[in-house]
This record gives sequence, structure tokens and C-alpha cells, in this order.
Amino acid sequence: MSDIIYLHELTDGDIPPERVLEAAKERCTEAVIVIGWAEDEQTYFAMSTGDAKAVLFALEEAKFMLMNQLLQYDD
Repeated sequence: MSDIIYLHELTDGDIPPERVLEAAKERCTEAVIVIGWAEDEQTYFAMSTGDAKAVLFALEEAKFMLMNQLLQYDD
């Protein structure tokens, strides 16, 4: 059986939520933000910290990172 190497790159394919959450459990020791949606398209949002300003900053930082990845992906 071969080892599986996960790349931390933008992909067109879906990744199982369980795998994403497991990776977060291993890497995020300070705080987490979870945004998701179910089949009925209901949005789920949760955060492990009560510091709303820090959460908003993290969301904006994540948005910037995603937009940067999308711009590189289109090249």
C-alpha cells in the first residue's frame, strides 16, 4: 500500500468534509471557524472564540488568500 500525500493547493474537485475537519484538528490549536452548508443549502457558521473582531479579520485574510489562489489558478 502506498502513502498518500495531500497537496495544499486549489482544486476543482470536492474533498470530503471529514478530511478537511481532521486536517484542521491537527493544525489549528488556537481557534477555528467553521462555515458550511447542508443539502438544503442552509448555511452553518460556528467559531470557537468569542473574539468577533479576530474572527472577522481571519475571514478577510482567508478571503484574500482564496482570491490570490484563484488569480494564480486562472493563469
